[in-house]
Amino acid sequence: MTEIKFNLGNFLKVLRSDKKETTRGLSKKIGYSHSYISSVENGSKLSPSSDFIQQYLLGLFDKNIGITNMYIEKIKYLSEGLYDFDTLPVNSEKDLIEASKKMKDEFLKFNNIHSFVTKKGENFFEEPINDLNFHLNELNNQKYYKGVEMSTEEMHEIDKLINNYLITIYNTQLSQTSFLYFEGHLTKSEYEIYSSHYLNKLSKLDSETKGDLPDFMEEAKKFDNGDYNGEL
Repeated sequence: MTEIKFNLGNFLKVLRSDKKETTRGLSKKIGYSHSYISSVENGSKLSPSSDFIQQYLLGLFDKNIGITNMYIEKIKYLSEGLYDFDTLPVNSEKDLIEASKKMKDEFLKFNNIHSFVTKKGENFFEEPINDLNFHLNELNNQKYYKGVEMSTEEMHEIDKLINNYLITIYNTQLSQTSFLYFEGHLTKSEYEIYSSHYLNKLSKLDSETKGDLPDFMEEAKKFDNGDYNGEL
């Protein structure tokens, strides 16, 4: 059998945890024992049937066929086709429209599920597992750097260092982009795309350490109108 790097059981467990559903509670809804559900989630059973996956997802999502099919397709995509479960038929156009509305909300929730890839496969978490800011500010677990235990104060200072470093980098890139535009090396469209990219990154960083950002877009407008005074 081809090695499956996608962790189906962990994926399902995160969905269930997000719905705050227990294995026993789900078992009563779908007709499969809680021990069987656990065996799929912990990886003891790697090849559950299409019926199990369908019932599992229907049980989590109030028998919504659209959302169930969306996750079946998502599983196929994430596993690169190694898990190809049957989707469910949609009964009517009305059902399809209603399902689409609910699917949009569920899709946004799914995008908040974070993945972490290891040699053993891909694991999914509700927490932003790949965000350094999360780890440096999460105090329930001890953190280390190369085996050296870090204090809360040290983590706070490291967080500030990273934040300030990124602000400096993106401000510099924003200034360079403006200079290239004012010198005629970028079109207005290119300038707006690059500037928006850096401003978006800066908007996600700590505003208290960001300081007063130059209004590069306003300067560009002055430049276009012939009112630019030559000062960046």
